[in-house]
Amino acid sequence: MKIHKIPSTTKILDLVAMPVFFEGENDTGILMLHGFTGTPCELYQLGEKLNKSGFTVSIPRLPGHGTNAKDFLQTGWRDWLRRAFDSYIELKYRCKIVNIVGLSMGALLGIIIAANFEVPKLVLAAPALKVNDRRLGLTPLFSFAGYLPKNSILPEYEYDGLNKIADEYWNKLWIKPAADFYKIQRLAKRELKKIESEIFAIFSKNDRTVPISTKEILESNIPQERLKILILEKSSHVVTSDVEKEIVAQNILKWMNS
Repeated sequence: MKIHKIPSTTKILDLVAMPVFFEGENDTGILMLHGFTGTPCELYQLGEKLNKSGFTVSIPRLPGHGTNAKDFLQTGWRDWLRRAFDSYIELKYRCKIVNIVGLSMGALLGIIIAANFEVPKLVLAAPALKVNDRRLGLTPLFSFAGYLPKNSILPEYEYDGLNKIADEYWNKLWIKPAADFYKIQRLAKRELKKIESEIFAIFSKNDRTVPISTKEILESNIPQERLKILILEKSSHVVTSDVEKEIVAQNILKWMNS
């Protein structure tokens, strides 16, 4: 990591990117991991609901996320995985049991943690074991390059903090970080068979990033009695905070309490 290349003006862009911690009342903690180029706000409302049910909730910010593109470019898969592991270990100190909720790349990080620790329950929300953008597999060959244009134009958000994050992260496909994401994806696929957790996977028919067919990877690696799948109709990729977020929250809460 080349510290001298991180701008001296680097700071958290907005409150939406700050890590979140909710102290709970029972002995179970839930580690929640956001996605590639995402922030803790993707999981905030779900985390709040889980906490109101008694769970201690930790939503860390992955390195290089929620600050600026130059900071992002100085991080990689080892940094993201290390933060995820450290967050799990720290939460395990506080709580007797720690379950995991991961969104997109966060789901991949959750898989890797669950393959190495005893995680009773693992929620995989839009798990990016497969993605629709075929350019991803080529990124290791061009990781020296800068970025590629996105296939679609992002909308203007009502909240200015999200517009700042979109400008720094979402309006381009950053090739080196994407190559690191691809590394995480391949590692998670290899680790999948080692998992002994109960798994609740959530997909959406309207997700243009992770195709529904991704569930076949889970079905071929996880015994049926340990795998529950929910298919949504309307949500886009960030299923935890989109139009069916209440359905997602209710189902996760019911499953965690079962």
